[in-house]
Amino acid sequence: MNQFALQTNEGMKQFSKNISEARSVLEKNALENASSDIVELITELSQVKKNLDNWQANMDKYKSSHGILAKQKYKFPNDFLKIDKVEKEWNSFKQILKQKSDAMEEQIPGIKARITAEESIINESIQKLEAFWAEKKPETADTPRAALDILDEAKKIYRRSKRFIFEKL
Repeated sequence: MNQFALQTNEGMKQFSKNISEARSVLEKNALENASSDIVELITELSQVKKNLDNWQANMDKYKSSHGILAKQKYKFPNDFLKIDKVEKEWNSFKQILKQKSDAMEEQIPGIKARITAEESIINESIQKLEAFWAEKKPETADTPRAALDILDEAKKIYRRSKRFIFEKL
């Protein structure tokens, strides 16, 4: 019985830790943030949804195991994780997951439009740099100084594009 109780307690602690971490990640990411945060949230939601059935089975298993121990009048040590605490964490996690999932479903068209607009601006910036380079690459320069000026201008265009991309993403 003690071995069963020990395994149950350790399993509940790990489960509670995993759920708490997943809930924290969901809470910190918002759909209104930068594109990279949105991608992270969508990825996290997808990963969590993959684990949801398994986690629900684990929650049911821990409730059942805790019930068995209680029926057997097992004397729970002070450091034994209370099933109520695990259930509270689980329910809080499911509530946050539902809120984030619902919000994402509502905002998908806007997110797609935002990403498409950002992609368009990035592509435009790349085309501008390519056109500049095609027209003025240093091989057409009259002097080494002119070649360096062309390279400097290309570098400026590149840096503006890069700065914009990293500010948006």
